[in-house]
Amino acid sequence: MQNKEIDNLIEKYMQGISTASDEKKIQEYLNKTQELPKEHLAVKMMFDYYKAEKSASTNIDINEICKPKRALHKTLIIKTLSIAAAILLFISLVFVYNNNQEKQVYAYINGKAITDKEVALAATQKALITVSDNFNSGAKNLLHLQKINNAKKLVYRK
Repeated sequence: MQNKEIDNLIEKYMQGISTASDEKKIQEYLNKTQELPKEHLAVKMMFDYYKAEKSASTNIDINEICKPKRALHKTLIIKTLSIAAAILLFISLVFVYNNNQEKQVYAYINGKAITDKEVALAATQKALITVSDNFNSGAKNLLHLQKINNAKKLVYRK
């Protein structure tokens, strides 16, 4: 067989469009030829691997694959009990956490902790109104300074 013909058969094989007779011709070429070109060494290794795998036998006992139903039943029971124990542990942790949790403190007024959200909101609003009133009364006293600033601007313009 010529190298060009073998190259065409190998190309068809790699593209997945070869026939069984084409593959047999490739196999015969690879087995009969003593010195293969470099580009055909990889193909030979691939065909040798397939041949070895095809002839390999397994020593698997069917009893190893198919466990008796009793063992499967025990495994199912153990898995079910494990899941139930995890759920029970989670529920008990939630109850313990909720019982030990202290009430949330929203504010401190005169050193006393306020745990009611609405009372804390009302106290905060009252404090903000007081600060605003104090700021506004202080700002009224500064209005006469604006007149002085306006007078200085007039003097500097001349």
